[in-house]
Amino acid sequence: MKLPKNKNKMILPVVAIASFALSTLTFAGAPASSAGGAPTTSNSGVIAAINHVGNEMVALATAGVTAVDSAMYQFDQNLLTILKANTASTTVSSQVPKNTQRATNSYIKNTLQVLPNHLASTSDSMINAAAIKNENEKDANRINALTMDVPGSDTLYSNNPAVIEAQFTNGSNYYIGPPKTTYDNDFNIASITAPMAYTSSQLTATTDYLAYLTQSYNNPANAVNFSTLQTKLQAMSPKKQYSELYNIISGQNKLGQAYQQYQLALRSNIATQSVALDNFNYLIAERTPSKTAVSGIKNSQGKTIRHPSELQVEAYQANHRADNPAWIKGLQSKTSTTLQREEVVLLAQIAHQNYQAHLDREKILTSLSAMELQSGMAGKLLLRTKSETLNRQIKDFGKSSSRNHSGDSQTAEKIAQQDSSQSNAAQKRAAAKARNKAKQRENS
Repeated sequence: MKLPKNKNKMILPVVAIASFALSTLTFAGAPASSAGGAPTTSNSGVIAAINHVGNEMVALATAGVTAVDSAMYQFDQNLLTILKANTASTTVSSQVPKNTQRATNSYIKNTLQVLPNHLASTSDSMINAAAIKNENEKDANRINALTMDVPGSDTLYSNNPAVIEAQFTNGSNYYIGPPKTTYDNDFNIASITAPMAYTSSQLTATTDYLAYLTQSYNNPANAVNFSTLQTKLQAMSPKKQYSELYNIISGQNKLGQAYQQYQLALRSNIATQSVALDNFNYLIAERTPSKTAVSGIKNSQGKTIRHPSELQVEAYQANHRADNPAWIKGLQSKTSTTLQREEVVLLAQIAHQNYQAHLDREKILTSLSAMELQSGMAGKLLLRTKSETLNRQIKDFGKSSSRNHSGDSQTAEKIAQQDSSQSNAAQKRAAAKARNKAKQRENS
């Protein structure tokens, strides 16, 4: 067996010592004999004993090297398992933030673009009636998709067989009888948080739940009379349409200023909703199966998962040791060096989990900050009301001053008149009293 240099360094001194001892004892123990004579029988026994000791020392050195080699280079199947799981985690986890941001951006875009779709498009015609009609159809389809197409415990139906049969004579394929399946779970937060990895039907349930939660079926454009604006713009020449649209977009007239304020209010509302919506989209993204196939991830039954979700990967990394009796039993036969290597890997995974916990705390901090800002909106509304009151007082300031001056003079005149009338009344009462006294004296 060819040993590495470091191992030879451990064996060679032992061999050298044994050889030196053998040579010394051989020469020292040799008896005087005739030239060319053979050593005596007693000397041969000593030499054999020394050779045996040398062989034992070489064997001990070789065994020591073998033990060190086994301790330092023991094959550890767990390290290979951990390596595959880490590779899968890197592949799957990198998709989660991208999918989260994509879903939130899609909601924001779909909510905001309904405004121009109700009025104008990017086609050659500045005012596109087809685009508006298409948007109105989308509104109707969106409502039906969340009501008629999602039967629940609140769905109306008929138990009359004749009514149910009438659907075929009317040429309709919509079933009007009792719902065969209800989807009340689509209104439950557990539709998002309960699964470790979504099936296709569960993923649809999460989409429906967010639609109900965010009320995305309420088209913000429906609150604005875009049809009236469209009719008025269509009656204008293209140059006039451009001029008026520019004035609206840039806030050059009262309509434009009002629309800009409406835009800002809508965008602020979307920004507030995006905080909670992004959190929900993150929960959904980490439970969505990876589109990329990976290896090394198994479920609790030991079955390989080819397209795991990030949550399944994290669950496997955290639990596959403690849930495996063979791993616990194998600790008894592992060397301290092997265990130390596994400890280093575990410490690295703990550091990664701490970093992920830091990101989760940032999400919580963001949500709490957004809630605090939202609660402060009531103070802003109160301030706006006070500002309007103050502006009215400022507007009436000059008028109120002149009215106050004229009012003061009128009040003074009234007071003088009252004083004069009171004085006349007092004089009349005094004269009447004097006449009464004179009559009394005359009668007496």
